[in-house]
Amino acid sequence: SFAGGVKLWDLEKRSNPQRIVETSPMLGNNLPVSPDGKLLLRSAANGKGLTVRELNSEKEVRTFTLDDPEDQNILAAQFSPASKLLLLEILEEKEWLKVFKSRKVQIRVMDISTGQRVFEAGDILVNQFSFSPDGRRFAYMPKGQSIWDSFLNKTEIQVYEVGPPSAWRKLFEKDVEREFGSHFVSKLAFNTNGKMLASEDKDT
Repeated sequence: SFAGGVKLWDLEKRSNPQRIVETSPMLGNNLPVSPDGKLLLRSAANGKGLTVRELNSEKEVRTFTLDDPEDQNILAAQFSPASKLLLLEILEEKEWLKVFKSRKVQIRVMDISTGQRVFEAGDILVNQFSFSPDGRRFAYMPKGQSIWDSFLNKTEIQVYEVGPPSAWRKLFEKDVEREFGSHFVSKLAFNTNGKMLASEDKDT
């Protein structure tokens, strides 16, 4: 990638870039092209959503918008390994009486073919999620739910089996501080077969 867009290279022809694709801050550090090379992510016309298009024809496949565009912004978006799901990381900021402010990060996993929401989680750590390479498992880090948990920056690691809408089965849940003696894990990553999860300890 480079300033202004992403270069698409044809490795068989070994020629100059075949195409330059514009990217968007809403994608975070993720590329706008799906793993299977068939789909492309573009910012929606109002800048408050993302549109999935066919890479070659740019035909619109699906547009995903925010529930509350006045208070929400998309921080990042990522295709699943099989290119069938799209994960949206959403920041919600609200203000009351110009005194009290709340800031919450949530994730939503959307089925591209149907437009249906298949999984969601609220109040998570920013950019702390990962699909296994085979697309069968998904891990993320929710924050602790109590005021005391928030004060201690308490976090957890949860792993789910990817499945039908609202039927993702929880496989694994660990309290980071109790299990690992750490207050914060900075990165999650699966191994190639999805049977092992690595967590990077920021305290070490």
